[in-house]
Amino acid sequence: MASPDTAKTAPKVLVPLCGKTIDMPYLCEVGYGVVGVEGVQRGILDFKAEHQIRVLNSVYASNPLPCSLLQLVVPSFLQVKGLKSKTKGFVFKTGDQGLGYYSETPAVWRGKVNLGKRHAPLHILQCDMFDVTPDLLAASTFATDGRFDLIYDRDALAAR
Repeated sequence: MASPDTAKTAPKVLVPLCGKTIDMPYLCEVGYGVVGVEGVQRGILDFKAEHQIRVLNSVYASNPLPCSLLQLVVPSFLQVKGLKSKTKGFVFKTGDQGLGYYSETPAVWRGKVNLGKRHAPLHILQCDMFDVTPDLLAASTFATDGRFDLIYDRDALAAR
């Protein structure tokens, strides 16, 4: 893959089902801004542990989005009077809003890769890939228009 031109803004790459791939820091090192999407928190935590020297200033924020956008993706709280059957993506507990089901997704992990005197952004969105919309990406990542120059998929959609 050729390096991007030295323009004002780096080309943006979306990496679906990124897991803990080593390709994301590499794409940053050759000049791309990278947004990964992963549904499993374990993969994100493993990535953070394995790349702690290459990826700087990592910040993980649960539900970093405006409430109006959260409602479009998944509600962060469902009030109930008692424990119901399993509710996918939610944990039954007592929290800020009382007893009910709470969701910790979507969440975003923000980091950057050192490129000498500058940095390339590397963000990982923890949510279901099928819930990802341009509005969600624009509100939670550096891709403020929710659009990407390319999608890098290394066997994610072909995995069994």
